[in-house]
Amino acid sequence: MNCREFENFLLRRASGSSLSREAREHLESCAGCRRLYELMESGPAGELDPAIVERAKKAIIPSIRPVRPIASTAIQTLVLIIACAAIAWSGAALSGFGGFFALSLVERVVIFMSLALFAWMAARLLASEMIPGGGLPIRPGWLLAVVCAAIGCEFLVFFHDYDVSGFVPQGIECLVNGLLHAIPVGLVAWIVLRRGFAVEPVGAGVAAGLLAGLGGLGLLELYCSNLKVMHQAIWHLAVLPVSGIIGGALGWISQRVRGIGRAAEVQ
Repeated sequence: MNCREFENFLLRRASGSSLSREAREHLESCAGCRRLYELMESGPAGELDPAIVERAKKAIIPSIRPVRPIASTAIQTLVLIIACAAIAWSGAALSGFGGFFALSLVERVVIFMSLALFAWMAARLLASEMIPGGGLPIRPGWLLAVVCAAIGCEFLVFFHDYDVSGFVPQGIECLVNGLLHAIPVGLVAWIVLRRGFAVEPVGAGVAAGLLAGLGGLGLLELYCSNLKVMHQAIWHLAVLPVSGIIGGALGWISQRVRGIGRAAEVQ
């Protein structure tokens, strides 16, 4: 149980009811939530000194400022998809479209249509993680696993050359190239969604990493003409889980920093 889940638990639980085992374990490890629980248990809000309430109003109300409304989930999703496609296409425009022309017509349609579909799903999920409400009924980690499995199956079906000559040097070059193009997609996602609030930072990080990885993989499919099965199924596909893990790790760090900051404010 994390801090956000503990706060939601406190709001939902019946007055006077006991804490769950997960809530008690979280209290033992989180000083901020422990202080919050103690304040809530100290008595009803109606017993607060009216003078304290008035001082709080005078301190808070003057600082309130109107803010620009956040764009809808649909608009955020569209912007993210366009950014993902544009970065992949720009990278291929600089490096060449050898991979695109090496594919057959059927392979082009299936691979790039699936990449577009998965990019839409990742962008929609990421936008809903930052702007809660109306998201896809799947968790980011599961979506990452489904996308990796689906694209891996496509590579196994379409490509039949199992030669492994030049496997490591060519593979590392493509992996690095894909990750380098995933970075700007992730940065654009952060710029677009920075005014939102991730209720689950780790999940939002995984979704952002998946979207960024799809941008990097799209670049590789446009650029790389190496259609060997092992090269595609391992090195190209590795861009997705690596990007997802990095995104999740950054989300976890953000969550920890946020929890430390909240604990310091409460204390």
